[in-house]
Amino acid sequence: MADPTPSPVAPSPALSSTADTTPYVSVSWMAVAAAAAAGLFVFLLLLFGYAAFKERKPLILNELLILPVVAIVFCFAARKMIQNSEGTRTGVLFNADLVKNSWWIALVGGLGYTAYLFAIDYSIRRDAANEAEKWVGYILKGDEENINQALIRAQEPGRRANLNPKNTQNLIDQLRDPYVAFTQCDLVQLGVRNPGECQFIPGGVKDWMYQPGAIRCVLAGTVKCAEGTFPILVEVRGVEAAANSEMVGRQWQVLFQPDRGYITQNQAARTPYGWRIAELEQRGSEFGRAIIEAAGQGKLSRAVLYHSEFKPDAQSGLLKTRTELLSRLSGLLGFDPAVLLFLTPDYPAYIRDQFFRTNSKGAEPTAAQRDLFLRMWVEFGVVRPGGRIQKNDTLDSHPTLAVTDTAVEVRVPCEIPFPGAMGGARARLVVACTEPDVVAELKRMRAEANPDQTVPTPHDLGSRPYKWRVVRLESDLYEVKPSREGPGGMAGPPEATP
Repeated sequence: MADPTPSPVAPSPALSSTADTTPYVSVSWMAVAAAAAAGLFVFLLLLFGYAAFKERKPLILNELLILPVVAIVFCFAARKMIQNSEGTRTGVLFNADLVKNSWWIALVGGLGYTAYLFAIDYSIRRDAANEAEKWVGYILKGDEENINQALIRAQEPGRRANLNPKNTQNLIDQLRDPYVAFTQCDLVQLGVRNPGECQFIPGGVKDWMYQPGAIRCVLAGTVKCAEGTFPILVEVRGVEAAANSEMVGRQWQVLFQPDRGYITQNQAARTPYGWRIAELEQRGSEFGRAIIEAAGQGKLSRAVLYHSEFKPDAQSGLLKTRTELLSRLSGLLGFDPAVLLFLTPDYPAYIRDQFFRTNSKGAEPTAAQRDLFLRMWVEFGVVRPGGRIQKNDTLDSHPTLAVTDTAVEVRVPCEIPFPGAMGGARARLVVACTEPDVVAELKRMRAEANPDQTVPTPHDLGSRPYKWRVVRLESDLYEVKPSREGPGGMAGPPEATP
C-alpha cells in the first residue's frame, strides 16, 4: 500500500518589525529656546495688555520688544544648527515646526507691537504739542481773561470744573498762591508787556516719558517780540482717566513751579529795546526795595518817607539825611520826632486817601479798608516778601513792569504785617519813572525793534540814572496767617482770612 502524500504545511504569518522606521532625532535646543521666547512674548503681551485695558491706559513697555528679537535670533541659530546637523537635529515637536512658528510669531508680533508704540508716540507728541501751543497762545494774547485761562490749564484736571477765566476775583479766591506766582512768571510777563504782538515758533516735543498713571512731555519753542528772541521750555503732563472717573481720554496739564520760569534766560537774545526794559525793571525794583527796607525801620522812617519820597513835591534822595538828623534829635529832645511829622495834617490824609489802593487797576478801598491800612502802616509799615508770610519769598518775589503812555511803572512785592508774631497781607509798592525823554525814547525804540536784530549786553547797562517816585501801595488786605502744623510735624496749608 502506497504511503499517503503528506499535506502541505501552511507558512506561518510574517511578524511586523518592531523597529521604528523613522530613526529618533533630538529636537534642537535652539528651536525650543526660540519657541519659549516667542511664547513668553505673547503671554506677557496679553497679560499686560489686559491689565492696561482694565486701567484704561496705553501699554508702553519697550522692554517687551527684547523677547521677539531674542526669538528671531534663536530661530536663525536653530535653522543653522539643524542644517549643519546632517539629520541629527530637528525643529519639529509634536508635529509643530518650532522654528517656523516662532519666526512668524516673533516677526508679526514684534512688528505689530512696534507699530503700536510708534502710533502711541505720535499721538502723545501731537497731543502734547497741541496742548502746549494752545496754552502759550493764551499767554501771548496778554489780556486778563486769557492769562486766567492759562492758569486754569496749569491746574490738575479734576480741579478745573469751578474755575471761570472771566471771573478773576473768584479765581484769586480759589487759587490765591498759584495766582500770585503764575502772574509773576517770566513768560506771562513777556506776554503782558507785548499783548498780541508775540510770535511763537514751536520746536516740537524734546522728550517724553511714561510714569505710573501719567505721561510727562517737554515742548521746546521760541517766542519772538519787540524785546527779542526767547527760547522756552514747557512741560506738560498727561493724566490717564481712571476706570471710575468721569473724565474721557487723556487729560493734559501744563506744569508750573514758582521757582522756575519757562524762558531759558541764558539763551535769550534781546533787542536794544529789550535791554532797556530789563534795565528799567532792575533799577525800578532796586529803588522800590530800598523804600520797603526803609519803611520797615520804624515810624520815623515812614514819616520821613512821605516827606522825601511820597508826596508830589517830595525831594527824593533826602531820606537818609533826614532820618539820621531826626534820630539825633530824638536823643536830644527825649521823644520821637516822628510824632511831629505824623501830626502834619497832609501825612495821614495822604496815606489814608491817596497812597493805598486795593488792586492794580486803582480800585478805591472802602472806609473800613482805609482805616485798617492806615493803622497797619503807622504801626508796622511794610516788609520784604517772606518777612511775615511763610515761604512767600518764593511765591511773591518777582517785580513786574508796565509801560504806559506817560510812565514806566514797576510793582515791587512786599508784605503788610498784621498784629502777631507772623501773618500779613501781600502788597505791591508801585514806583514810576515819568521822565518825558525816557518815555519818548522807549516808544521810539519799541517802534524800531526787530526780534531778528538782537545785540549783546550793552557795556553801559545799569549806569544810566533814572528818577523814580513812589506812586502808591496796592493790596487787597487779605491776611495770610502762618501754616498750621499737620500730622507728623508736616506744615499744613496756610490759613487766610479776608
